[in-house]
Amino acid sequence: LETLRAGGVQIDALVGSGGDEGERYHPGALEPQPGLVVTTAGSLGGWAQPGGPYAAAPPPGPIEDAYGCGDCFAAGLTYALASALAPADALSFAARCGAAALTGRGAFAAAVAP
Repeated sequence: LETLRAGGVQIDALVGSGGDEGERYHPGALEPQPGLVVTTAGSLGGWAQPGGPYAAAPPPGPIEDAYGCGDCFAAGLTYALASALAPADALSFAARCGAAALTGRGAFAAAVAP
């Protein structure tokens, strides 16, 4: 966050982990505040501010590996928001991306169609 804080730019969306203190965003840590703050909680879904809780997506197949799930979630959210989806729809797409990553070995084994 230090680099973001030093830049002083408006962050459109910020994704952090609810389970990893090193990746958790605390309100007020950045000025100006991010437009959307998403806290992930794995299979429990997560929380968006503004917006409230969102549901995790079920994996589209047998679970193989959790490597890259959070990165796929963040990439899916970035893609969906850049495609002008509403935040709730973008979170749903991102959750599907994270869940799809569970079904293959490594970070590149699964893909989600927009």
